[in-house]
Amino acid sequence: MEKAAAAMVVAAAATAVAVAHTLVFWLNRNSQAERILSLEADLNRQSENTLKEKEEHEKTRTELEVKEKQLEEERQNHTLTVQRHGEELERQSRELERQREELERQGRELKMKDGKLNRMKTLTIVYEKFRQWIEGEASNSSSGFTEFSHSEVDDSIPKDQKYHLGKGSYGIVYKAEPRGKTVAMKILDKSSWQGEREFKQEVGILKRIRHPNLVILLGACSEKFALMYEFLPSGTLEDCLSKEERKESFSWEESQSGNQHMLCSCIPPQYQA
Repeated sequence: MEKAAAAMVVAAAATAVAVAHTLVFWLNRNSQAERILSLEADLNRQSENTLKEKEEHEKTRTELEVKEKQLEEERQNHTLTVQRHGEELERQSRELERQREELERQGRELKMKDGKLNRMKTLTIVYEKFRQWIEGEASNSSSGFTEFSHSEVDDSIPKDQKYHLGKGSYGIVYKAEPRGKTVAMKILDKSSWQGEREFKQEVGILKRIRHPNLVILLGACSEKFALMYEFLPSGTLEDCLSKEERKESFSWEESQSGNQHMLCSCIPPQYQA
């Protein structure tokens, strides 16, 4: 009986120990599970935080890329603006240079025109003074002009060829003596004149001209288209300059000097430059 009771006690004790071990096992297992759950929760939180950080990082990176792109576009636009501004400045510089050259060209033209205008004014003044001088001299000396008749001209024309001084496209020149005065009489070809009126107008001008290198018109006949000039016995200007048979002829230098003197003498000394 006692043995049975002892056995029961031992069995009960063994059962209690087994139950205790089982309880301890389950307690340990629950504790590990809790720790595992806690670790899993921590991992989940860390994963969520990491994901959030990754999303924030990606968002920040995207924003930075957008800003970099905007900055690059602004830089390119600024560069293009500066380039265009430089091109515009260069174009304006070229335009200013062209305008400066144009102003210089116009200035030179104005200077040339001003010089020409001054020369024209000077020539006009000289011409007017010379015209006044010619008219004054002519008015003082035209009183010796003589009107010859048709018959006087016909009677004065010499028959001897030795008195024929020359012939040109406008008429024949004779050595004649109308009214006993030796003259060089030029009978003009009527076909070279429009009429007696034109001839008289020309005579009206010629009879007033006085010049040291021009022969004087002493008279005229409008009916015969005849002009009576003073007679110079030394021959024509062509004879003096070019005829080889003359014993005394002018040298080239003397001829040019004479021509120059003749041209310069057209203006009175007081009006020469």
